[in-house]
Amino acid sequence: MNSNTKAVIAYIVAKIITGTTATEIYDYTKSEFIRFTGEVSIQRVDIYDIDRKCLISGNISHIYDFGRTAFTSLKIDGNKFEGYDYGDKQFYRGGVKGENISIYDFDESAYSEYTI
Repeated sequence: MNSNTKAVIAYIVAKIITGTTATEIYDYTKSEFIRFTGEVSIQRVDIYDIDRKCLISGNISHIYDFGRTAFTSLKIDGNKFEGYDYGDKQFYRGGVKGENISIYDFDESAYSEYTI
């Protein structure tokens, strides 16, 4: 699964599940902060990835990343989430615990970790 997509999903689920007003997320794989602006709600996503200079928009079940020209589906249940990356044709799942977000990438058989 694309590393940019994982960071976007981590940011979106953290915003929805924790209710945080944070505008960035820390990606432990890249050892860097990724900055966003815009709005996230359980119904709608309209954010801008400042570093990639692209819009990510759509309803929560089908989010379109204009930088990748690909959809990603997302379903949230409590502090757990899952979905499908149509760009890479890969399933993913994860969870949020406090300020920490984990995403399991089935293609890589590995977790990616983030902090909001």
